[in-house]
Amino acid sequence: MDSFARMAFDRSTDDEDKRLWHLIQTASCHASFDRLYEKYWAYVFELAYARTKDLNLAEDITQGLFLRLWEKRQSLQITNIRSYLFIAVKNGVLNWIKAEQRKTPLTATLAELQEADTATDHSLLYQELLSIHDELIDRFTPAQQEIYHMRFRDDLTTKEIADKLGISRKTVQNQVHLCVTKLKKALSLLYTIF
Repeated sequence: MDSFARMAFDRSTDDEDKRLWHLIQTASCHASFDRLYEKYWAYVFELAYARTKDLNLAEDITQGLFLRLWEKRQSLQITNIRSYLFIAVKNGVLNWIKAEQRKTPLTATLAELQEADTATDHSLLYQELLSIHDELIDRFTPAQQEIYHMRFRDDLTTKEIADKLGISRKTVQNQVHLCVTKLKKALSLLYTIF
C-alpha cells in the first residue's frame, strides 16, 4: 500500500473510531462498543501477550481493559483509541506485576500448604481455605459456576468455552471476569493473612 493510500486508510479508521467512541460515550451504544471490541480485541491481546508471554494472563488483561473502557466510558477523554489502548495495556501489565509482588495468590498459598509438612494446623488451614473457596463458588449462578469450572478446573480457553456452550466469547469473558472479581473481593482478607 503506498503512503497516500495508507494515510487515507488511517484517516478513515480514525474517523470511524471517533464516531464509535462518540456513540459509546454519549448514547452508551452497545453496537458501537461491540464494533470497537471486535476491531481491537486481537490488537490488545497481542500487545498483552507480547509483554506477558502468558495466554491466559493476556486474555485476562484484554477483557479487563475492555470492561473498564465500558464502565468508565462517560468519564474518559480519548482522542485516539489505538494509542489509548496501547498505553492502557502497558499500564495493565505494570499494575498486574505490582499486584503480584504485593500478594501471594490463594492458589499458591493452597499449594504451599498442601506441600508443607503434615502438621494438623496446616492441614486444617488448607481444608478451611478450600471450603471457603468452594462456598464462594456455590454462590455463583449455575451458568457462572459452569463457566468458572470450565475455565479454571478444566483449563479451557474462553473461546473453547464459548464454542461448547454456544454463546459469544465476549459473554464468557465477562462472566469469568465477574467470577474472578467476586472471588478476589471475598478473599482479599485472606491475602493479608499470608
